Amino acid sequence: MISNTLLFLLLIAGFVGAGVIVLRKIPQLASLPEEIITPKDKFLPKTVERVKKVSFLKNLSFEGFLQKFLTKIRIYILKIESRIFQYLLHLREKGKIKKKLEKDNYWQRIKNQTREKENK
Repeated sequence: MISNTLLFLLLIAGFVGAGVIVLRKIPQLASLPEEIITPKDKFLPKTVERVKKVSFLKNLSFEGFLQKFLTKIRIYILKIESRIFQYLLHLREKGKIKKKLEKDNYWQRIKNQTREKENK
Protein backbone atom coordinates (compact mmCIF):
# COMPACT_ATOMS: atom_id res chain seq x y z
CA MET A 1 0.00 0.00 0.00
CA ILE A 2 2.82 2.37 0.88
CA SER A 3 4.69 1.58 -2.33
CA ASN A 4 1.59 2.33 -4.44
CA THR A 5 1.17 5.67 -2.68
CA LEU A 6 4.85 6.48 -3.14
CA LEU A 7 4.71 5.59 -6.84
CA PHE A 8 1.59 7.73 -7.27
CA LEU A 9 3.29 10.68 -5.60
CA LEU A 10 6.36 10.25 -7.83
CA LEU A 11 4.10 10.17 -10.88
CA ILE A 12 2.36 13.38 -9.84
CA ALA A 13 5.74 15.03 -9.09
CA GLY A 14 6.95 14.04 -12.56
CA PHE A 15 3.92 15.59 -14.24
CA VAL A 16 4.30 18.77 -12.18
CA GLY A 17 8.00 18.97 -13.08
CA ALA A 18 7.29 18.50 -16.77
CA GLY A 19 4.60 21.18 -16.57
CA VAL A 20 7.01 23.63 -14.95
CA ILE A 21 9.61 23.02 -17.66
CA VAL A 22 7.04 23.54 -20.42
CA LEU A 23 5.73 26.74 -18.82
CA ARG A 24 9.27 28.14 -18.55
CA LYS A 25 10.02 27.39 -22.23
CA ILE A 26 6.82 28.84 -23.71
CA PRO A 27 8.24 32.41 -24.09
CA GLN A 28 11.34 31.07 -25.86
CA LEU A 29 9.21 28.95 -28.19
CA ALA A 30 6.97 31.91 -28.97
CA SER A 31 9.97 34.04 -29.97
CA LEU A 32 11.21 31.49 -32.56
CA PRO A 33 10.47 32.17 -36.23
CA GLU A 34 7.69 30.07 -37.73
CA GLU A 35 9.80 28.44 -40.45
CA ILE A 36 13.09 26.97 -39.40
CA ILE A 37 15.25 25.18 -41.97
CA THR A 38 16.65 22.09 -40.35
CA PRO A 39 19.73 20.25 -41.56
CA LYS A 40 17.42 17.36 -42.46
CA ASP A 41 15.60 19.56 -44.99
CA LYS A 42 18.88 20.36 -46.73
CA PHE A 43 20.29 16.84 -46.54
CA LEU A 44 17.37 14.80 -47.89
CA PRO A 45 16.96 16.37 -51.36
CA LYS A 46 20.72 16.23 -52.01
CA THR A 47 20.82 12.59 -50.98
CA VAL A 48 17.86 11.70 -53.21
CA GLU A 49 19.56 13.37 -56.19
CA ARG A 50 22.81 11.49 -55.57
CA VAL A 51 20.98 8.17 -55.30
CA LYS A 52 19.12 8.83 -58.57
CA LYS A 53 22.45 9.42 -60.36
CA VAL A 54 23.66 5.89 -59.57
CA SER A 55 22.88 3.75 -62.65
CA PHE A 56 21.40 0.64 -61.03
CA LEU A 57 19.24 2.71 -58.69
CA LYS A 58 17.61 4.84 -61.42
CA ASN A 59 14.81 2.34 -62.00
CA LEU A 60 14.32 1.64 -58.31
CA SER A 61 10.72 2.17 -57.29
CA PHE A 62 10.13 3.15 -53.70
CA GLU A 63 6.60 1.70 -53.84
CA GLY A 64 7.91 -1.62 -55.15
CA PHE A 65 10.59 -1.75 -52.47
CA LEU A 66 8.05 -0.87 -49.80
CA GLN A 67 5.66 -3.53 -51.09
CA LYS A 68 8.35 -6.24 -50.95
CA PHE A 69 9.50 -5.10 -47.53
CA LEU A 70 5.98 -5.10 -46.08
CA THR A 71 5.27 -8.50 -47.65
CA LYS A 72 8.36 -9.96 -45.96
CA ILE A 73 7.36 -8.44 -42.64
CA ARG A 74 3.86 -9.89 -43.04
CA ILE A 75 5.31 -13.35 -43.75
CA TYR A 76 7.51 -13.17 -40.64
CA ILE A 77 4.56 -12.06 -38.53
CA LEU A 78 2.45 -14.93 -39.87
CA LYS A 79 5.25 -17.39 -39.06
CA ILE A 80 5.52 -16.03 -35.54
CA GLU A 81 1.73 -16.19 -35.14
CA SER A 82 1.75 -19.80 -36.32
CA ARG A 83 4.46 -20.75 -33.82
CA ILE A 84 2.58 -19.03 -31.01
CA PHE A 85 -0.60 -20.89 -32.00
CA GLN A 86 1.23 -24.25 -32.00
CA TYR A 87 2.72 -23.48 -28.60
CA LEU A 88 -0.72 -22.54 -27.30
CA LEU A 89 -2.18 -25.83 -28.55
CA HIS A 90 0.65 -27.70 -26.87
CA LEU A 91 -0.03 -25.90 -23.58
CA ARG A 92 -3.75 -26.67 -23.83
CA GLU A 93 -3.03 -30.36 -24.37
CA LYS A 94 -0.72 -30.36 -21.35
CA GLY A 95 -3.48 -28.74 -19.31
CA LYS A 96 -6.01 -31.37 -20.38
CA ILE A 97 -3.63 -34.20 -19.49
CA LYS A 98 -2.90 -32.58 -16.14
CA LYS A 99 -6.63 -32.30 -15.36
CA LYS A 100 -7.17 -35.95 -16.25
CA LEU A 101 -4.34 -37.01 -13.97
CA GLU A 102 -5.72 -34.90 -11.13
CA LYS A 103 -9.13 -36.53 -11.53
CA ASP A 104 -7.52 -39.97 -11.57
CA ASN A 105 -5.70 -39.25 -8.32
CA TYR A 106 -8.76 -37.84 -6.60
CA TRP A 107 -9.91 -41.06 -4.95
CA GLN A 108 -6.37 -42.05 -4.08
CA ARG A 109 -5.92 -38.74 -2.24
CA ILE A 110 -9.20 -39.30 -0.36
CA LYS A 111 -8.04 -42.75 0.70
CA ASN A 112 -4.70 -41.38 1.89
CA GLN A 113 -6.39 -38.62 3.86
CA THR A 114 -8.78 -41.06 5.60
CA ARG A 115 -5.87 -43.38 6.44
CA GLU A 116 -3.95 -40.49 7.94
CA LYS A 117 -6.96 -39.57 10.07
CA GLU A 118 -7.36 -43.19 11.21
CA ASN A 119 -3.68 -43.45 12.17
CA LYS A 120 -3.84 -40.36 14.37
